[in-house]
Amino acid sequence: DPLGPAKCLGLRSTALYPSLTRCICLEDFYYRQLAGVRSHVRLKLYEENRAAGRKFLRQEEGELQLTKEGISGIVVFQLSGEIACMLSEKKRAIVEINFLPEFLEGELSGWIEKRLSLLPGRCLKDFFLGVLHKKVLDVCLQAEELKGTQEIPCENRRKSFQMVSSVMERALHFTTEVTGVSDMRQAQVCRGGLILSQFDTKLECRTLAGCFACGEVLNVDGECGGYNLHFAWGSGLLAGREAMKRALKNRRGRGNDGRK
Repeated sequence: DPLGPAKCLGLRSTALYPSLTRCICLEDFYYRQLAGVRSHVRLKLYEENRAAGRKFLRQEEGELQLTKEGISGIVVFQLSGEIACMLSEKKRAIVEINFLPEFLEGELSGWIEKRLSLLPGRCLKDFFLGVLHKKVLDVCLQAEELKGTQEIPCENRRKSFQMVSSVMERALHFTTEVTGVSDMRQAQVCRGGLILSQFDTKLECRTLAGCFACGEVLNVDGECGGYNLHFAWGSGLLAGREAMKRALKNRRGRGNDGRK
């Protein structure tokens, strides 16, 4: 237990969770096909509850890296600490992946109609060429029980529109359930730690004079971008300086009393 010594001193702490790490997803049969793909996406995190339904929590946009077990990359790292907390509380974490974040859904119908006019009678694989990554397209087609070699019927405009629309909707709202996150050994930072109210602005314990804390031992964690390193160095510098001041003050005090 990294907080063992502090707990022996009677200090209170929160639970510890891995953060800034990859997530493991339930639908591994999709991710085994998607492994290795990188894509700019928008992610939305939801809490799934049978009674209350799906509750939106937050969203992130950035680069996604797909692995054989699930999702990774900076955009996932930003959500992973919150997801780890949810899973520890037995809450269901649902992530919606938008593989086409530049598309405005209000303009989707017009885009489909225009592309159908430009590419009549094409198979689905050719129709989506340059729109979706091949592996992403294959998985979206599977989810909709379609095949890339299927031709889009020219004679039935309604059916052709529905066929293309179902694939686009899947790409815009690809939903996955997160069942776990990587352990502490693979996480970039730890979420949780010693409760901050126990320390003053100099990071000295309010109840234990001369006891200072800094870095990840405190209940402070940030997003990707160097914030955690900055806090580790900054808090370490502050705590170290204040500890030295206290040590020098105590030394002078002992000298005035004539003690060694």
